[in-house]
Order: sequence, then structure tokens, then C-alpha cells
Amino acid sequence: MGYQSFSDVKGDSDSFGKLQAIKLPDMKGKTFLDVGCNAGFFCGAALESGAEKVVGIDVDPAAIELARRNFPGASFIPVGWDTLPEGDFDVVLSLSALHYADDQADLIERLMGKVKSSGLLVLEVGVAPGQGEEWVETRRAIDTRFFPTMPMMQKVLGKYTYRLMGPSVRQAGDPNARFVFHVWHRKPVVLACLGDSGVGKSDLARLMAAESQRRIRILHLDDHLVDFASGHGLLGAGDSSDAGISLVDLGPLYLEICRKDLVDDLAAYVASSIQGAPLALIEGGMPHGYRTHFLNRVGQILDVDIWNLAPVRVRSIEAPDARAAQSRDWVPAHQLQAENKEILGYVDEFRLTGNGMVIVGWGYDRAHREPIEGVRVEHDDLSLDLMQINRRRRPDVSEQLRSELDMLGFVVEIPLATDLLEKLRNSSQVRPPSISLWASGMLSPRMRPKVAIVDP
Repeated sequence: MGYQSFSDVKGDSDSFGKLQAIKLPDMKGKTFLDVGCNAGFFCGAALESGAEKVVGIDVDPAAIELARRNFPGASFIPVGWDTLPEGDFDVVLSLSALHYADDQADLIERLMGKVKSSGLLVLEVGVAPGQGEEWVETRRAIDTRFFPTMPMMQKVLGKYTYRLMGPSVRQAGDPNARFVFHVWHRKPVVLACLGDSGVGKSDLARLMAAESQRRIRILHLDDHLVDFASGHGLLGAGDSSDAGISLVDLGPLYLEICRKDLVDDLAAYVASSIQGAPLALIEGGMPHGYRTHFLNRVGQILDVDIWNLAPVRVRSIEAPDARAAQSRDWVPAHQLQAENKEILGYVDEFRLTGNGMVIVGWGYDRAHREPIEGVRVEHDDLSLDLMQINRRRRPDVSEQLRSELDMLGFVVEIPLATDLLEKLRNSSQVRPPSISLWASGMLSPRMRPKVAIVDP
């Protein structure tokens, strides 16, 4: 019996289950290197997913010959990891092999040397139980090897950007649970504090400069989330893993905390942890639609200034489709989905009140799987960008889009100056303004509200 499993051959390893666990990225047009490819199963998966160049290496010549027969579209080289191929790759794969290296940290560094600046190392590792940073000598059926504890693995990967993706499939005879890490080169970080004059940007910059020479209190919310959830009855006793990690993917747990109306309790927990610090950094995966309320509550408890620094995904800004941008016709939701692959949305109601405007609808950034960031209202020479959004639950939309986000609805309430309100009021009686949705530096096609109301 071979090691890898194929559709017509059962091997020692559950290759199909492992393929799901390692969560390969979109491979279309990418270059791929499998270090320890065996019979080439994962090289074949990369080819099938559209990879442009696939290379597999393995120290076993018989495995290489079998891989060549299985997948002639890939290149296979009978060498070990001491002789990595020339060039760098978009994706480098290393599965269940790290424990064979004499210097495991050095091997990871050499593997990262083959990863492009924006590429990815997919690493499957057996992790030994333990809370200390150590290599644990572990007896296996065929030999004795050293396996890292989770703290040691985190230390080794500390010079990179990495994410623990979750457990891999167990294999008969495994002494330790296997986990999958995605590892990227760490890039410099720019903190952008942009805002109106007088809000405290300069003071924040000076405070960060001063405190960086001493100590900034940092709270990794993910590290405390399991204990918080357990204390509020959201986790049972059986939710702990073999490596001391209760939940690898904390997204569902964050959502459960929010839906159980425990955001205020979580804010109080965080406030007690950072109270008294002149400068603190809170880091965590709070769902998009709940972040503002969470931070406001922390600020109310502590009476502090809070800067909400959100990442900006750098990419080229595409102009909206010319025909859609010029259209003054209302675009139904189903047509919008066909015309714009990035931003989906619908404006249910536009209302002019006695002192401003109210816009009700929903919006979703398909590319980044997030709610929209703002709304633009346009009419003739009038153009207003409205970035203060009150989010609302829209389970009907979430179900239709098959999204775990439920805060996709929005209500925009903006007070307007008398002259501007009057101008908009007069024009809306003839033709309501067009409305576009902001997301990731792009605008959706212009839409007409389904209902336009002008209050007396």
C-alpha cells in the first residue's frame, strides 16, 4: 500500500481529507512547489486548480517515477530539501515532514526563501502537548522524533506573518495532532491616522513615539475569547483540543457572543484588562457590524480616546462601468448582481425629513466578503459621501448570499443645512437622487431607491 490516496487507490494517508484541511488558495496562474511530494497527489490538485507551473521534489526516486506517470503536466525532481529547485514560487507546500529535519527552524527559513514576496507557505506540522516553548522527544512506531509544542511553533513562526488554519486529518499511528499553518513574509506596516483637524492625530503620533520606547499594553482578544465564552456558558467541557487550543477558527464564536448580546460584557472584560495604560492596542476578530458599538462601550467605561484603525487592502482602483455610471435608471438588485461582480446592494427607501435625509438598504462587498463602507448620494451638481453607517441585521440577505455576516443592512441618517435640504427637497419631488455604495475604494453602479418619500 502506498502513502497517498487516489480515487482508485487507497493509501496510508487520507489525501482527500488533507486537501480540504490545508486550504490551498486560488491556484489559477500560480507557481507551486511541493517539498516531499511523494506520488504527486497535491501537485495534481494544483494542476487541476489551474496552476501555471507545478514542481514536486522527493528524496525517493520510486515515488518520483510514480508521480511522473500520474501527472505528466508537472515537473518532478528526485532530490531532498537540501537541494531546493531554482526560482521562487507563489505557493510552497510542506506536509507532515518537518519532524524529519535536524534543524526544523532552519528548514522553515529555507522554505520561506523559496516563497515569493507575496506568496504563501502551507505547512502541516505535528504539534506536541505542552505549554512551554520546547521540542518534545516523541516515540513513534518506526522511530523517535522531536515535535514542537504550540508555543514553540509560534516562536519559530514569530518572524513571519502566519495564521493557524486548523487541525489536519489524523492518521493511524500519529503520536501528536497535526495542525495547518499558512505563513507569509512579514511586510512593513503603515498606521494611517487620517481625519479632520483637531481630532487628536498629532497627539496620538507623539504618544506612540514616546510609548514605543517604553511599553505599549497589547491585548490579543483572540487569546482571551475562549475563557470569556466559557465563563458565559457558550462552550462546553469538550471543546478543548489536544494542543490546548479550544477553537482554531474563532469567527463563529465571535458571532455567537454578538448574537447573545454579550458585546457589552466583552467590552467590560477588555476595559478591565487595559485600564490605566497610557497607550493600549486591542487586536481581535470582532465582526464588522459590531465593532463600532464594542469600541464605543470600551470608551464609555474607561473615558478614553479610541482610534479605530482598520486595514486597507491595497489594490488598483477600477473605474465603474461607464454605461452603469451614466445611467439614471433604477437598477434592480438582480440586475446589479449581473452588472457588478464586486459590490451588491439595494436601496429600499430614501426619505427626506424635516431636518435631513434617511437612506435604508443593504450592501455587500463580494470580493472581500464584508459589508459596504459608505453611501454616495448624487443629484445634478450635488454629491455627498456618507460614511457614518448604522448597521442593521438582514438575515434574508445573508441567507440569499450564503454569508455568515448578518449585519448587511444599513440606515444612514444625516442632518442637512437648511439651504441644502431645501435644494434636495425640491429636486426630489421631480426626480429622486441616485445612490451608489462605497466599498474598497470603489463605487457600485448608481441606483434609484425603490421608495422615495418627502415628509411634509
